[in-house]
Amino acid sequence: MTRPVARWLLVGALLVTVLVYWVGLNGPFVMDDPNNLDPIKQWLHGENSWRYALLGNTAGLFGRALSMATLMANAWLAGDSPHAFKLGNLVFHLACGVVGWQVLRRALARDPNLATDADPAAALLTALWLLHPLNVSTVLYVIQRMAQVSTLPGSANSVVALKASTGAFVWGFQVVHHDLWDYDVASQPVLIEYGGKPAVAVTTKMGNVFVLDRLTGKPLHTVEVGRGD
Repeated sequence: MTRPVARWLLVGALLVTVLVYWVGLNGPFVMDDPNNLDPIKQWLHGENSWRYALLGNTAGLFGRALSMATLMANAWLAGDSPHAFKLGNLVFHLACGVVGWQVLRRALARDPNLATDADPAAALLTALWLLHPLNVSTVLYVIQRMAQVSTLPGSANSVVALKASTGAFVWGFQVVHHDLWDYDVASQPVLIEYGGKPAVAVTTKMGNVFVLDRLTGKPLHTVEVGRGD
């Protein structure tokens, strides 16, 4: 399958995603959406300051300033109805899909055995992710914009090494998979020596500390992955 065909497959997946989610955009706010969005509505109608709307949210350790900024822009451009906010989430979801496809196709292309099929394989995996039912709560639960904002750059939950002279990707390590809880990397990695090897240490909001080989990105300690069942 050629790259143009893979791109059309991706476009098709994006269109199907829009159709699948469109009916859900007319639903109401859910759970703690109203409490978190009220400051934005008040700002929009001149009832409080933009500083309070942007920085007044106390959820999590650092608040939600970046996601609140996108929600404020959303309200300013399209209004403060549930449909407007959910449509904004859908746009972010589609953007995450495009970014994910680019990351996947480049990662798969690095494997000689997968390089020839990297583009279509990445398109199929992206389509699966876009339409996976697990993402419904992220798209239609407005305040989950924070999860989308952390997913979009592709590195909010990852440590990524680039070659300084060319910008080429060297390695990457994801510390939180499918982050729906804003458990991203909140502080910069630290270069250390660990067991006589050059290493990089990174912490997460969950309190976990990962120590990675600075040259390969592989963990220098055992990483146990639990099961949700």
